[in-house]
Amino acid sequence: MFTFSSLSLLIVTTTQGLLGFLLPFYLQEVLHLSPSSIGLIFLAAPIFSISLATLSGAISDRIGPRVPATIGVLIGTSAFLIGATLGVDSHWILPTAMMALVGLGSAFFNTPNQTAIMTSVPREHRGLATGMINTIFGLGNMLGISLTGMLLALAFQHYSGSPGATPSAENPLAFVASINVTCLVALGLGLVAVCTSFMRGRPAPRSMRATSESTPA
Repeated sequence: MFTFSSLSLLIVTTTQGLLGFLLPFYLQEVLHLSPSSIGLIFLAAPIFSISLATLSGAISDRIGPRVPATIGVLIGTSAFLIGATLGVDSHWILPTAMMALVGLGSAFFNTPNQTAIMTSVPREHRGLATGMINTIFGLGNMLGISLTGMLLALAFQHYSGSPGATPSAENPLAFVASINVTCLVALGLGLVAVCTSFMRGRPAPRSMRATSESTPA
């Protein structure tokens, strides 16, 4: 439970960091949207995440974390299907839908996944588990940004035919093709996260959890 929940969190935060770093370049440099419009598009994710997180937690309390968390990963991963099809003249509704799917996926993933991590360790180690969650969030975001930069640069050099070229919207076709490839890689990572989320162990029976809670440290 702890291992696969933590691994799922790492992969999901990596892909989210990738999208958060990548999408502003597309919106501003390719679609030429204003900063205020980009900000409104990015609001779609937290709106869905905040409004549905409590519902996700309630579902997790009833049926366990595996199903809602896995559904959340699957929903969030589907955003990269859209990203893989973006073009130089795509409508702004497509990246907005991507952010909405990421927010919806986060709402159904984060709460049950963190619950799974916290309840899978003995009471005396829950402080360590909390620290691990925060560490994974930071590490995932860092890996997402690094991975995006590397993939975008390599793909752009390939599609532009210029080794050593820096990714730029001055060559929009190569730039957008590089974004598509990066989203495809994120899609693959997301599918791995779907598997690791589904493979997590079953929660302990309620009677055993109650006994664990009542045992003095």
